[in-house]
Amino acid sequence: EKAVAEQEFAKLRKDYESVEDELRSLRERPDLIPERERRMRLFIANGAAVEVQELPFAGELMDVKHSYSEQWRGALERLLRGFGLSLLVPERFYSRVNHFINDHDLRGRVVYHRVPAGIPPFQPSHDRGRVIERMKLKEGYPLSPWVERELRTHFNHRCCETIEEFEHSTGFAITKQGLIRSAGTRHLKDDSTAIHDPRHYILGWSNLEKIQSLEQEQRQVAIAAQNQATVITVSAQRQDAATARATKAGHLQS
Repeated sequence: EKAVAEQEFAKLRKDYESVEDELRSLRERPDLIPERERRMRLFIANGAAVEVQELPFAGELMDVKHSYSEQWRGALERLLRGFGLSLLVPERFYSRVNHFINDHDLRGRVVYHRVPAGIPPFQPSHDRGRVIERMKLKEGYPLSPWVERELRTHFNHRCCETIEEFEHSTGFAITKQGLIRSAGTRHLKDDSTAIHDPRHYILGWSNLEKIQSLEQEQRQVAIAAQNQATVITVSAQRQDAATARATKAGHLQS
């Protein structure tokens, strides 16, 4: 029992420290990008001699509109997570970043997009009910129009209120429950994390809700660790008492 409790306590302590590192990072900035990805960006930016702010993540430039957030944020976070964690590399820095990434072992994975200097004009679709209508872009940022174009082009999913609407629609589609239909016959639903858990959100430029959720998780981990520490203490006391009794019995027999 004591050995099992010690193993569980060690795991919980590691979990607590991991959450603490993430919270420390989030409290120092407004965005929701995980610390691991931020460290990768810093490594690339330093190596390519580019200012970090010149290499934004797509997720820093887009967010779910408040009016749609309660019902649709979870599904849209899932749909856009990969794109949101992609680095955007402006044309003027592309060669520098490309050479550094190619020539070095990153000891991790990175996805990045080459953003052209001039964003070609595009004709917005008049088809209603698409992802872009539920999104907002960061105003005043030069790469936001490119992000909008990507949303309209590659994430032009119809947002279906019911599974019946989903089945009767054609092309890309998504439900509030996170069922996604992409190219052709491919369907995806990934419930490996809770759909409305703010700990896994990465879109936008306000991380207060994510911080509050992680603080709650940290409190729960601390309680669990304290429970295991109590088990360890009680087990040790029982073991000491048993040893003392055995020693006393040995003295009586001698």
